Amino acid sequence: MTQHTAMLWLPDALRGAGINVIELDGWDEAQGNYKWTDIDSGAQSYGGEPTCYMIHHTGSSSANPSVKDSSGTWSKANCWAGVWRDGRLYQTGSGVPTIVFTSSGPARVSSGYGHGPTLHEVAADVRVPYKQTASDTNLAANRYAWNVETAALGDGSAIDPGVEYALVVMGALMADRFGWSPWRAIGHLTWTGRKIDPYWDGQRDVIVRIQDSIAEMMGDIPVEPPPVEPPVDPEEPPTPGDEYMYPTIRQGDGYIDGANPQWRGAVVAMQAQLGYHEFADEKTAGGVCAFDGAFGPGSESALRGFQAYKGLTVDGICGPNTWAKLIDRRS
Repeated sequence: MTQHTAMLWLPDALRGAGINVIELDGWDEAQGNYKWTDIDSGAQSYGGEPTCYMIHHTGSSSANPSVKDSSGTWSKANCWAGVWRDGRLYQTGSGVPTIVFTSSGPARVSSGYGHGPTLHEVAADVRVPYKQTASDTNLAANRYAWNVETAALGDGSAIDPGVEYALVVMGALMADRFGWSPWRAIGHLTWTGRKIDPYWDGQRDVIVRIQDSIAEMMGDIPVEPPPVEPPVDPEEPPTPGDEYMYPTIRQGDGYIDGANPQWRGAVVAMQAQLGYHEFADEKTAGGVCAFDGAFGPGSESALRGFQAYKGLTVDGICGPNTWAKLIDRRS
């Protein structure tokens, strides 16, 4: 199997930063003979790196990512972002902010033609205007840009803040890895005046906000999962899977404006397990334990009830021993 190797590290790095990630089967396989291309030399290789990070919106409030497009040949984008619910990505609503990976190599139809000199400026770490006013040249950015499609109508309506946070984390990780400036994150509108994306929260220049957030985050994000103490329980616990991280979490975690917004995925995992064990309902003293990624009073009350039932320390904190019981389906 031929692979584009430069971006295979990214899913695990995102997980290590608390972002929920899905890797579709075949995303890591090279598609056709399309290769990353060096913007200066023109050299092409499967081991090459992208030149920039381009953010798009889908033009619809939901998306169904796939490794192959309607022709059965190519991925439309490298990855997709949105709120994961019932097997699809959505602009808002209940679910988990998620990045879905569909292609580790160049996406053939995502970027298209744009203003070639702009790409050279971006590659030189120049902060170019967010809006392209020059005409397209004969350069297509498909072999240079890491493309992410964001589930959004593109009418200025709001997206889930956790989705934008995931986009920022991805940009910061790539900047740290490749030595990029935050200005390597650009919008489709930055590349070509024929487009308007990304456009949400009523901001035509939302890419400027994303760039500023990447600049603030660079060098200050976890790139490995935090260490987790093994359970004291001598029985062999289930092995946590790849879909969620299992950090120690407590009330206040998971809120976008809280102390640990990066743990939204872990909080949803905990809430889902509480639901499986029938401890997440409106009967909890703190209110409803919703599957919303926010560790509020209802979630803590439900967790305390579960801890008491399992003979654990009743502290409302989901640590290693509580996780081991939550994900153990044998009891």
